[in-house]
Amino acid sequence: MSFLPISSGKLIEYLDNGRFICGYVTESQAKRVRLLNQNGRELNLPISRIVHCSTSNHSAGLDREALIKLLKDTTAKRHSLMELIDLEILWDLTNEEANDTFDPHFLAELSFGCSADDDIVSAFLRSVFKDKLFFRYREGKIKVHSPDKVNQLRTQLEKENEKEVLIASGIELVTRIIKQKDSQAPFSPLEEEILILIQNFYLYGGESDNADIARKLLKESGLSRPHDPYKLLVKSGVWKKNINIPLLRHNL
Repeated sequence: MSFLPISSGKLIEYLDNGRFICGYVTESQAKRVRLLNQNGRELNLPISRIVHCSTSNHSAGLDREALIKLLKDTTAKRHSLMELIDLEILWDLTNEEANDTFDPHFLAELSFGCSADDDIVSAFLRSVFKDKLFFRYREGKIKVHSPDKVNQLRTQLEKENEKEVLIASGIELVTRIIKQKDSQAPFSPLEEEILILIQNFYLYGGESDNADIARKLLKESGLSRPHDPYKLLVKSGVWKKNINIPLLRHNL
């Protein structure tokens, strides 16, 4: 990636566990910068981790608390600007261009319809990292996804959302079964689907369909012992206590 020379007084942004963090550069070296971040931490950061650097310098005369306030206020302003950005509209304007790679500053100006300052460019970059459907950040540039790529990502996101709904509903169902004394039947179609997932996971382990979903919902429900699924299925009334597991495994 390429930025203007990063010197003391610049505001930079980097990613930490997927979150944008704003920092004030106190010292700059060839490959690293010393900074104070919005959380009050001082650290040495490789320049390669920097996603955005301000074009303007900020006063070095501010004390530590004033700098932290500046960073927090800047973060809040940039976060609020994200609400004004519609990436899908911007994608409609750019996805048929011969060139599929653009400078973030240009796209930020195109999105806002005005000259883009540091806050606007940062808000645009934050939006791209938050919603990866239409654009991708790479080495300081923004790549526009093709229509086929967008459709592929949409399908993937829908599947991931369905998976999260299934896990959340599964945890709720398992918790209810554990707490209740009597059988919970009849179950809704979604609940029956979840119980079949758990049943197949107990019978066939990692070879069962959607084993990752069953494993996660059981773990997050506190059921991590090998025979916990069996006990749950018995308590739910789906299985009898003396059910023949080997016969079930062989579909007999």
